[in-house]
Amino acid sequence: MIPVQLHLKETFYTEYMLMVFKSKKNPDKIIINGNTNLGKFIQTHIQFSDYPKQSWGTSTTTIYVHLSEFKKENKFIYFDEFTTDLINKQIDIALDNDFIQFCLTSQRAGIKIKDSISMFIRVMNLRMSDDLFDRFKKRDYRRRKKIDELITSAMKLNLKELYLGD
Repeated sequence: MIPVQLHLKETFYTEYMLMVFKSKKNPDKIIINGNTNLGKFIQTHIQFSDYPKQSWGTSTTTIYVHLSEFKKENKFIYFDEFTTDLINKQIDIALDNDFIQFCLTSQRAGIKIKDSISMFIRVMNLRMSDDLFDRFKKRDYRRRKKIDELITSAMKLNLKELYLGD
């Protein structure tokens, strides 16, 4: 395992990554491996240097990376500003996908949206705050609104095809 600094845009990203990359041996470390899409994404964006370089960002989190083909021949790893931004966006996408799946499964089980959001925050071991709850509630609302608009648009299109076909 090789330690590297990564600037995480949101404080709860660290908690999310601890959950996604859960390690029984090291529960307080974010150990990135290629077993998940997010892990593969992060590994492919590592940059190498012959001399130590500071990873981009003011507040950084130490993550540990498994690189089997990495050779320590005066090579150092880091993330520049561009790759850090990409990784933060990918973390947000992965978190959103997990959230959507959780909400859909909860909805099928008959759980209310408010309870589903609270459960997601708790299951992902994120620090509960009114701000965080509201952010997830807004994510869910925007997603549902977009889906409703798509369904309405599809229904209108189908109705037009039915009437034009006569």
